[in-house]
Parts: sequence; structure tokens; C-alpha cells
Amino acid sequence: MRGTWAPKGHTPVLRHRFSWTRLSMSGALAYRPDASAAALIFQIKEGSYNTWRVPVG
Repeated sequence: MRGTWAPKGHTPVLRHRFSWTRLSMSGALAYRPDASAAALIFQIKEGSYNTWRVPVG
């Protein structure tokens, strides 16, 4: 993890050298209704997401 600092009331901005047009990742935290277990579900794909390619379910 990398720490970030920004003036109070401003969102920190991370600068990076990679291209989001080459590789994209989406993720979600899934948990049971009784909160007994949780799982991190993610997908990595080449290219970028658009509104038609965002994984659902």
C-alpha cells in the first residue's frame, strides 16, 4: 500500500504510469446475509470496460 497526502478537504490524486486501456480490473465484496463469511470477487480483462462489459452477477 502507498500512503497519500492531500490538503484537508481535497481528494488525494495518485499518478501512475500504466495505461488503463490495456488492462482493467473490477471487484466486489460478497457476503452472506448472516455475515458469517465474505469473499472478494474480481475480474481482470484486457482492454477497458465500457457500459456493456461491466460484469454483473
